[in-house]
Amino acid sequence: LGCGAAALPGLAAALLGASVVLTDVDEAMPVVRRRVDSVAVPNVTVAALDWRGGVGGLAADVVLAADVVWLADLVEPFVACAAALLADGGRLLLAHQTRSTAVDDALFE
Repeated sequence: LGCGAAALPGLAAALLGASVVLTDVDEAMPVVRRRVDSVAVPNVTVAALDWRGGVGGLAADVVLAADVVWLADLVEPFVACAAALLADGGRLLLAHQTRSTAVDDALFE
């Protein structure tokens, strides 16, 4: 979720054999597509996904997110989107950097 321009965690997962859907907001898609094209990693697709707009039929056994929640108003949409994406028994793998105790409190409550 929120792969960003580098899309490094998702691309690394693809290089290790995972089938990956890189997502970010629509405005980021041209940069993400250029990145994917520049590294030619197999098993990678790109999809626009706004956490506030629903998951559009996407589902995943694993949701990978790195450094995506830095503002308190992002917590609720992120958690709802991740929960909606996860298949039964799925896992969220989250790398998080503390920038605000308020964000951490909301995220990990």
